[in-house]
Amino acid sequence: MNAELTPLASPFFEPGPPGEEDIELARIVDRGIRSAPAVDFGKLSVLPGSKVWGLFVDIYPLDYDGNLVDAAGLATMAALLSGKIPKATAEENRVVVLEEKENIPVLTKVVFVTIAKVSEFLLVDPSLEEELLADARITFSFTEQGEICAIQKMGAGSFSVREVLEAQELAEEASKKLFQVLSQIS
Repeated sequence: MNAELTPLASPFFEPGPPGEEDIELARIVDRGIRSAPAVDFGKLSVLPGSKVWGLFVDIYPLDYDGNLVDAAGLATMAALLSGKIPKATAEENRVVVLEEKENIPVLTKVVFVTIAKVSEFLLVDPSLEEELLADARITFSFTEQGEICAIQKMGAGSFSVREVLEAQELAEEASKKLFQVLSQIS
């Protein structure tokens, strides 16, 4: 998983090697996908122990208007659901790649929901302006079974236990709408 935040997306981003924000974005999405687990990595093996298909996800936002984590997570999941890999077989310790393609072996869908804390208010899917005002943000990653598979807190502020539980409820409700969007992808 790789993310590159360029000035094309926002004047907030600078050219050059990946910075903290790029790395954090990629890690949050990667952790949610792997923790679910969303992909059956065992089925990517063509010749056990030596040949395996690799999946690479590169996140290149084109227009940053807030909440990159949720957008990148949704785009990543959409890519996994619609992506194809070549069928391959192993014959006498060598791989034969067929022209036929098959779906990436997705085990479960994952969505990301970020809640921003602005003063004493909790906001779902914060805009750029809301992110800039936020004391802190918390992102929940949910499987389609409604399980939390990852949580990431960002920003200098803090959440009380009550706020985390309230944020979880808000995020869980929002996740249902995102799963409806993903159900349209095949």
